Amino acid sequence: MDIKDYGIIGDTNTVALIGKNGSIDWCCLPRFDSPSVFACLIDKYNGGFFKLEPIEEYTSHQEYLQNTNILKTTFSTKTGIIELIDFMPYIPNDNSQNIVSFSEIHRILVCKKGSVDMHYIFDPKFNYALGETTINITDRYIEASKDNKIMMLIGNIHLNNPQFTVKYRQRKTFVLYYGRVIYRSLDFFETNKKFQQTKTYWESWTNKIIYTGKYNKELIRSALLLKLLSYSPSGAFVAAPTTSIPESLGGTRNWDYRYCWMRDSVFTLQAFYRLGLRSEARNYIRWARKVIIRDGISVQIMYGVDGERNLPETELSYLEGYGNSKPVRIGNGAHTQSQHDIYGEILDIMNTFVHYSGSIDTDLKQVLMSLIEYVCKKWEDVDSGIWEMRELNKQFTYSHLMCWVAINRGLSLAKSLYWVDAPITRWKKVANKIRTTILKECWNNKLGYFTQARNDNSVDASALLIPMYGFLPFDDPRVISTVRVVQQTLCKNGLVLRYLHDEFQGEEGGFLLCSFWLIECLSKMGHKKEAIEHLDKVLSYSNNLKLFSEEIDIDNGTFLGNYPQAFSHIGLINCILSLQ
Repeated sequence: MDIKDYGIIGDTNTVALIGKNGSIDWCCLPRFDSPSVFACLIDKYNGGFFKLEPIEEYTSHQEYLQNTNILKTTFSTKTGIIELIDFMPYIPNDNSQNIVSFSEIHRILVCKKGSVDMHYIFDPKFNYALGETTINITDRYIEASKDNKIMMLIGNIHLNNPQFTVKYRQRKTFVLYYGRVIYRSLDFFETNKKFQQTKTYWESWTNKIIYTGKYNKELIRSALLLKLLSYSPSGAFVAAPTTSIPESLGGTRNWDYRYCWMRDSVFTLQAFYRLGLRSEARNYIRWARKVIIRDGISVQIMYGVDGERNLPETELSYLEGYGNSKPVRIGNGAHTQSQHDIYGEILDIMNTFVHYSGSIDTDLKQVLMSLIEYVCKKWEDVDSGIWEMRELNKQFTYSHLMCWVAINRGLSLAKSLYWVDAPITRWKKVANKIRTTILKECWNNKLGYFTQARNDNSVDASALLIPMYGFLPFDDPRVISTVRVVQQTLCKNGLVLRYLHDEFQGEEGGFLLCSFWLIECLSKMGHKKEAIEHLDKVLSYSNNLKLFSEEIDIDNGTFLGNYPQAFSHIGLINCILSLQ
């Protein structure tokens, strides 16, 4: 099944991806980066799944209950129409912690017309389908176990018979729960009550969003998705809930995105602040503070959702991969990379936090000052850049830009918080040197654009961020020229490539975040009509749930990369807001 044909549910601990055929084909328990329980998504024969599906031929479509993360799949057959409601209870307390201690997946079948013969297939495969999972089937429950992991399925049918009929107005309920080692009856899980509580929560959460406009449905769906990608026990955000969905079908650009990138999380926070969603921002700042104070100048570009530093990359050669794209990877070797832009992103979000919250504590202040000092010493060193090159290290323009941002925001913090011990004069001197270097050595005067790196002629979409961080105004001739060069060189069918060439095998697709950057630039340059035309074109590539992957094939519109992708929806939110 195409990745485009999946919806997502979750409880801010983990998620499940559910296809239009009623099959849960991806789920990791108990948290985002745990080993998979269902992984049919990356191995359709051996990965494991849990399907509820009509026996006879059908058509189906998916939609969310309005302003919620509750998914409805409607099956139409010759004999009737039946709805499948999927949700994971999320009933947070005042600290955003889910009061449902163990993740549960509730699946409700409701026959709306006639009667429908159904069947279920429950085939979990613990630990990325490595080794055998023991299945014990009884009339009342099914128990799946491996080593010290256990999961149970209960329902109001005879589970030792996989086929059953649902008649008009009848309901059949299934609950899948992980971590409890004893059987519980269906009544214990209070599906109807949890459904109402979860629905009420999502509806009240979306009511906090500050936006009314043409793209309200797209913006709200993006915000709901970003909330699903938050890990409420710590406040961290994952970049995407999947691993190894290829950026190029049949190629090797297959990465594990189930971790917290400092950059992605900061971009998410900026979007949440603009939407008026302050509690999520506070929770992340609490997580980031803990990590930054612990690691200081050794802060990494990415972490596990609880702040784990070590994320070793491993290839699972026994899995066939999505679309036969190998290898399947778990862990991410990029966690050891040097990417200088993260210092700017950290200082930028802390400056935003102070704007809204007023202050930071002494320990955090000392660490932020040490990060600025580190930037002053290291800004000219080569790094892997925003696109995480694994061998091709350069003096990237974007890395230089964000080093300038780090010092610039540090100067702002020093002024607003009266950091009398800050070496203001020296910081200003280094910031001016970085600025001069970018304007001289990262600018192609002959062709009129900011380049990917110093003394390099490559066009790179990250140059679109130069005005967004206030380095130059949007009406600066160099900005205007760069935007047009990006359009002419990297834009095709409304989608923007990150760059033209890199070190990896295969050709990647249009990068959605870059496409939204272009739209935001056009909007802020005053070209609103052109920006709206571009946005409408990009939105036409989304699935019917208004969800996006990381990239889109520029020739046929196929979804590429991990899905759903936070970066894409962050960019969408910001470009929609820029049109107001």
